[in-house]
Amino acid sequence: MRQQSESGMYHVFSRGVGRHTLFEDEEDYQFFRTILRRYSANSVEIHGWCLMPNHYHLLLRSSLSDLARFTARLNTIYATYYNNRHGHVGHVFQGRYGCEPISSEHQLLIAIRYIHRNPIEAGLSTTCDYPWSSYQEYLQGSGITETTLIGSYFPDSTALASFHESSSTEDYRFIDDVAPSLRSRTRPMTDELAVTIGENALGPGWRDAIISLVGEEKTAALRTLKAKGLSIRQIERLTGIGRDIVARA
Repeated sequence: MRQQSESGMYHVFSRGVGRHTLFEDEEDYQFFRTILRRYSANSVEIHGWCLMPNHYHLLLRSSLSDLARFTARLNTIYATYYNNRHGHVGHVFQGRYGCEPISSEHQLLIAIRYIHRNPIEAGLSTTCDYPWSSYQEYLQGSGITETTLIGSYFPDSTALASFHESSSTEDYRFIDDVAPSLRSRTRPMTDELAVTIGENALGPGWRDAIISLVGEEKTAALRTLKAKGLSIRQIERLTGIGRDIVARA
């Protein structure tokens, strides 16, 4: 069951099945942004977004029921469009969307910074000035994003930009762990280190091998990775295995 946020704010994310590409070209990005605007109008406020080649991040304010309907509709319409345009057959998105409740002002700022810095962390950009995110909307004050709430924490756009561009992640990072009791202010493990730890624990090629495992073998492998310090979201990101499966293991 989804955890309800008292603030009504949620970080929502979804990726392509098997880590496959979701957005092949500019037309795909434009289409997704168009339907994002169209279907959020009545029941969902967009406070941040970022479209990456094989996944997306949204920062939304909504009720859980409206959020579920909106995300299902968004993914279904885009999947139909993608399959028709690119001749793809089958699922486009991997399982259910991820949904993390935002429970504090600090976590809200962590989330928007994480979303806007995603292209930097993925090596797609050297700054937050990435064409397929809400970052420029925060600086310019126009677009599909409600910028008033988060913008109110900064005296001007220069301060907001400095907050995003700082190389420090000690004070402002997204929290990977699911359970609040596990959350820490220490720096998260990098994906590079996580891959190395996985190789030491499960052997070379573990990211592909673990997908083909079934039953208790897969459960044991996932538990090993978590015991070695990888977060649930990190295991999902590196293996392509759905978050719910990882969490249950």
